[in-house]
Amino acid sequence: MRRTRPRPPRPRAEWELEELWERNAAIRQKAQRGELSPQAFQSMPSQLRFPVEIRGLAPLEGLRAEILFQYLLRLSVVFPEDKRFGDCLSALFDHEIIVSHRGKTAAVSTHRFSRKQRLEYNEQSQSKLLVEVRARMKDGKSPRRACLEVAAAWGIPGNSLVAAAQRLKDLLSIKEIALPEW
Repeated sequence: MRRTRPRPPRPRAEWELEELWERNAAIRQKAQRGELSPQAFQSMPSQLRFPVEIRGLAPLEGLRAEILFQYLLRLSVVFPEDKRFGDCLSALFDHEIIVSHRGKTAAVSTHRFSRKQRLEYNEQSQSKLLVEVRARMKDGKSPRRACLEVAAAWGIPGNSLVAAAQRLKDLLSIKEIALPEW
């Protein structure tokens, strides 16, 4: 039988980060499921309102671009005095969230979600997280500590705080030179 040394107890600061991460992750999940009132959503810290997707942002399951386009188009016709529906359509096309797509026959044109936009969003989301990690490292914190703090403050999804911080560290090491092991 192999003897292993017992792990030293974690510092109190790490327990506090773990509690913060659990609380923020729960709030983020409620917000994503739409379980918060508009007032509760507005009172959330801004970093929790920002959708964090390290792997990319996909459209909602079951949502089709053509159906969304047709619905917003009908609303803009029914409420011509309200320009927000037309503005929403314009924003979807301007940001290339929805793009025109030729159907199987030449006469039919449909719309689909663009993969390009998802990749750009993913890059933007990642850069915001990495700026936060780098700022904490610049303040003299180790990469491990900086990743733990950002993962806790932002409620990064993961099985645990350490797993969420590891995802950030992996992302950081991909974008920069290799970081020392932690």
